[in-house]
Amino acid sequence: MRIDKRSFVNKLINLFISRHKTNDKRFDEQYLVHSPNQGITSILNSLVRRMYLDLDIAGLFISTGKAGSSEEVLFDNNYELIVYTKGIRSDYGYLKEVLVLFKYLVDNLSSRYNITPVNLE
Repeated sequence: MRIDKRSFVNKLINLFISRHKTNDKRFDEQYLVHSPNQGITSILNSLVRRMYLDLDIAGLFISTGKAGSSEEVLFDNNYELIVYTKGIRSDYGYLKEVLVLFKYLVDNLSSRYNITPVNLE
């Protein structure tokens, strides 16, 4: 899954890749959601969309490839979550809010796709 801030380049890409709408006018005007999975927007509930807009996220990717690479695949059905923000944002409060957004996304993915946590010990 990929969520990008709307731009001229993304509008061109949108011509060749399927795009999904959330039926949230404000969100859909600012962001493009791409995924091969038709039901992916179900993880973007109103709370997640509002947080995404409030945090002004530039891009978010959930991928099976290392650092978003389609060539280097992660092992054992693991996924990587990557977020891009405008400029350098390192203040603690902002990072804490991004972590909360991640938790909501992971919880929504887990409940929607029956994902179980991996024991890293």
